[in-house]
Amino acid sequence: MAQEKLLANSLRNLSKTQREAKQEAEKAVVTNPTKPKPNDNVKSRKPMPKLFNQLTKLNDHFTLADSISLKTLVFNLYLKYTNEQKLLSLDVDSDECERYILRLEKFNKQINECMKQLCIPLNARLSLANDMAKVMIEEKKLEQMIETNKPQPINPLLALLIYRLWKARKAKRILFLADRNILVDQTMNQDFKPFKSVMTKIKNRKINTSYEVYTGLYQSITGPNEEDKIYKQVPPSFFDLIVIDECHRGSAFD
Repeated sequence: MAQEKLLANSLRNLSKTQREAKQEAEKAVVTNPTKPKPNDNVKSRKPMPKLFNQLTKLNDHFTLADSISLKTLVFNLYLKYTNEQKLLSLDVDSDECERYILRLEKFNKQINECMKQLCIPLNARLSLANDMAKVMIEEKKLEQMIETNKPQPINPLLALLIYRLWKARKAKRILFLADRNILVDQTMNQDFKPFKSVMTKIKNRKINTSYEVYTGLYQSITGPNEEDKIYKQVPPSFFDLIVIDECHRGSAFD
């Protein structure tokens, strides 16, 4: 009940994207339904599987990710026990006794370290989930930015309509403009491929009037100076159809 209340409180005042990322992170470190599993080393020694299962039941938040720490803890507890039994059988004044005492100190340190890793309270796990969620949200934002800036092909229905108008000679000369070279080249290589022999790209501020389909940057047919406005090289009625892709962006000289 306390866990559910803490999880509910942690989701307040979050956007949908933040809430989804947080829930995904909490699933990994808090509400993960997986359970720790012993390895072959633990299974091979008789008292160790039982000890492993007993430790697993001590904390409902233990998941498969805690398996390594639990296995290490069980192994060191087993070694500590066997070395303690050996120590009890030795003469107190013997050199071997001192070596076993040093070994036990080493095992105790390793046991304490494992306990620290395993004894992570729910609040700490929620804090870890929160940090993970922040990273996941930033990653999603970056993916969205990349997807937004990725050039998209023109509507295939529009490309088909343009082709049919041209084929029916309802639009004998067509001008296609975009704001980036990658969009112009993509359209020429994909949607306008049927126009290949009658298509040209406007370059060097010149319009070759021997073609029927023209593509180019809309920045390339105009500009601040009079000589930049090459659209004036042809009469207003020269083009039967003008298509401007990404026109919502505007140009540098609005």
